[in-house]
Amino acid sequence: MPNNKLNYTEALKWGTEQLKKHDLEEPALEARVLLEHCLSLKPLMGRLLNPTLSQAKLKEYQRLISKRKDNWPIAYITRNKQVFHSSYTINYKVFIPRPETELLILKAKELIDHSNFVIRDLLDTC
Repeated sequence: MPNNKLNYTEALKWGTEQLKKHDLEEPALEARVLLEHCLSLKPLMGRLLNPTLSQAKLKEYQRLISKRKDNWPIAYITRNKQVFHSSYTINYKVFIPRPETELLILKAKELIDHSNFVIRDLLDTC
């Protein structure tokens, strides 16, 4: 564990190395997402600004990396999930929408658009 101040690039390298040891599919991407979340940065702004992490932020990043190494889903760690370009706040009490969810919604919309089905009919059954 690093115990001195690191800049964004150094912290990202450390996080990626930590996640690689746990055979995660995309360790570099996941380390970047967690670091951007930790620093409240928009995607790829860290590389542009290369800020130095304070001791508090470094500890927070280490905690996030540790959770991911324990197989916590990124969405639960960041408490955020995007679906159809909309961002939703989530926690461990909800299911994380999968990419297939978007496909299901698109297919349902297509079926509804090409039928005489009225949304009101669906709501009446609920």
